[in-house]
Amino acid sequence: MYKLLILFLPPLPGQRSSRAGKSFWDGRANAGLRKEVVSDIDELVFGPSSMNYKKIHELYFDSREELEAALTSEAGQKAGQWLQSFTQGRFF
Repeated sequence: MYKLLILFLPPLPGQRSSRAGKSFWDGRANAGLRKEVVSDIDELVFGPSSMNYKKIHELYFDSREELEAALTSEAGQKAGQWLQSFTQGRFF
């Protein structure tokens, strides 16, 4: 199993965060997506305070090939564009 993790920083002033906890990936368009999980992060146990992540988005795939196919698919490209726009490039 392969997992893609996306860590979200807090929203910038005036930035809407209502979609941060929702799916931005059209899993129906990608049969390789096994599971999708979005979780809040309450506290960073170890690390610099600048790493004040607020949400973690996990995408699970059965194989590396399926993950790569998903990222290069039309749905994956659209999800990546939306993610860049929504976060203003502020994700890891």
